[in-house]
Amino acid sequence: MSNQEQLSTVITIFEQWRSNKNGQREAISEHLRQQAVLLLVHCSSSAITSALRISSAQLKQWRGLLAPDNTEFVNLTLVTEKHFGKLRSS
Repeated sequence: MSNQEQLSTVITIFEQWRSNKNGQREAISEHLRQQAVLLLVHCSSSAITSALRISSAQLKQWRGLLAPDNTEFVNLTLVTEKHFGKLRSS
């Protein structure tokens, strides 16, 4: 699927959601947010925000919440004073 086709598909999904949502304040679903973030691989953020009629702040926030970052988590053991004393005496 081309970049334009992907963008068109997400535009259609957003428009369907807008026409069927319950009220002005209904939050955009996580699925729709993910679709918008995935477009960043192929399209500029300004093209996405314009086409989907969302703010750049929304897209930036969604990217931060949904896109995995390159942070590695390391399990750390808490060393208490009791344990630290044992370490010093060995």
